[in-house]
Amino acid sequence: LVAFQASVRGSNTRFLIQRRNAAGIRIQSWYRGRAAIDKYERHVEAAIVLQSSARGWFVRREVDLLHCAACEIQRVWRGHQANVDYIMMVLAAIQIQSLARMVAARKLLNIFNEQKLRAEAERRGRIAAARVIQRYYRRLYMERILHEKATVLQRSARGFLARARVVKMMTVVFYVQRAYRGRVVRLARSRMALVVARRIEKANRNAELEPQMKLGVRTSSALDILQTSKRLSEIIRAIKTLEVSTRLSEKCCRAFAAADAPEILYALIRTCNRSLPHIELLHYVLLTLSNVARYSYLMPSVATDDSLEVLMDLTQMFRDKENIFCLSIALLERVVFSNERHMDMCRSAENAKRLKGIHSLCKRRQKMARGAPQAGPPSPSAIKYDLRRGIRSLERILRNELALNSCNLR
Repeated sequence: LVAFQASVRGSNTRFLIQRRNAAGIRIQSWYRGRAAIDKYERHVEAAIVLQSSARGWFVRREVDLLHCAACEIQRVWRGHQANVDYIMMVLAAIQIQSLARMVAARKLLNIFNEQKLRAEAERRGRIAAARVIQRYYRRLYMERILHEKATVLQRSARGFLARARVVKMMTVVFYVQRAYRGRVVRLARSRMALVVARRIEKANRNAELEPQMKLGVRTSSALDILQTSKRLSEIIRAIKTLEVSTRLSEKCCRAFAAADAPEILYALIRTCNRSLPHIELLHYVLLTLSNVARYSYLMPSVATDDSLEVLMDLTQMFRDKENIFCLSIALLERVVFSNERHMDMCRSAENAKRLKGIHSLCKRRQKMARGAPQAGPPSPSAIKYDLRRGIRSLERILRNELALNSCNLR
């Protein structure tokens, strides 16, 4: 029973304590809420005051800006109006001035036109008078000129007729003299000359009857053989034909260069050796190239890229054959002096050494030939292909080389 009472009393006491605590908490929460509401209301009022102050400041600043803008617009507009008024005044003044100047200019123009008309009338009067004088003078002058020309024409016609009669008489005399002299020469000529003349007449008749015997046709066929044939005998005959045609005809030389024949001949020279047929072939090849090289505008076809090396090899290989040596060294001289590029190639160390070696060997051979006794008179071929000429050509090449090298060193 006591325990029950104690538990009841304890529960009642705890219930009372809880109610008191709840009442205290409720009073405290109401008080605190009221204090927070008062504080929030004071903050709101302060914020409203701040906002109203800021908004008033922004509005006042915007009003000031609008006022300044309005003042600026008014100032610009008033300035524009003043400028327009000034420009209108200036334009009006210019218009007045232009009208005044126009009136003055028209007055001056009228005066000038009157003076011009007066001067034109005077000029026309002078021109009419001058034309009358000129017409009369020209008529007299033409009469005199016609008289003089008629006299000259008559004199010229009489002189022409006299000269024509003299020319006709001289033509007849010349014809008679030519016939008589030809008759005398034909009667007095030797049997060999008669044979040669008959052979020439026969060759001309054969050329007329057989067109393939003409020089141009023979040159074309020789070039075809040179480009296609592989037989040595046919090539030698073709080279002989080309030598004759290039020696006698410039047109054949142009055809020879146009067919690119120098390149073929240089390639043919590379295949030759020291046998007699090849020496004969080389002789005619070099003669043909020399004939073409006589013409300066055909020299580029002869002075090819391989020509310098081929001619140097040929000179070195046949330095003991005077005909081949003289022809090759003369052609080498023309090739070297044809353009600057070949001069530069000739000035190279290897080519200069080869040329100096050939020159020293030829000089030694010349000294030996001077010391040896001469068996008889020299042959025509030995005179034509004299070793001294080849040595002089070689010395000219070497002198040019030394002069260019000295210029380069300077």
